[in-house]
Amino acid sequence: MNDAFIDCTTLEGQRRIRGYVLGWLERLDYGGRLDRGWPVEELAGRVWDRVEREFAAVWLGPVVENRALCRVIAETMVEDYYAAYPARRCHRYSVLGDLPDVTFRRCVLDFIQDIEEYEPAALPRRPESAAEEFWATVREHPDRWGCKPERGDFVDDEPHARALSVEVIREYFALQGRVAEQRAAGAGRVDG
Repeated sequence: MNDAFIDCTTLEGQRRIRGYVLGWLERLDYGGRLDRGWPVEELAGRVWDRVEREFAAVWLGPVVENRALCRVIAETMVEDYYAAYPARRCHRYSVLGDLPDVTFRRCVLDFIQDIEEYEPAALPRRPESAAEEFWATVREHPDRWGCKPERGDFVDDEPHARALSVEVIREYFALQGRVAEQRAAGAGRVDG
């Protein structure tokens, strides 16, 4: 495990870096702790240092190989965020707008994976039913996602977010199905 966790020279690696930085910016902004007066370079550096420390705690190799490039990518995300939200956001997650919806998608997926890990029998197999479980939990425990009604709404467009949550779960279930098929085909060749 000496490879870098994120290869920032690939488009996928760059998307991941931007997604991690975006997640922190959204969290800071919703909490009222994002000072738009901070210089872009300083904020990007602080946010990326935080992300890198989190991964370094569990990854034995380097988090990234090219820290300078990584910081430039983080800076572009901060610039894009400032351009998209020149004033404080009043919602925890965004599913519309100029920036990607990766943070919302991740929170839906984390919810499903938590059920899989801790209560697998409770996970509905239909994406629509699993999404309803997600939204019921959002209503009952918004604090699980750092949402506080006095700070603003959970999402910027709930009807779109509801449809997106079904899409995320459907894609995840389809991926699981493909993995199971590949494993079954591989097991058949070894045993056959």
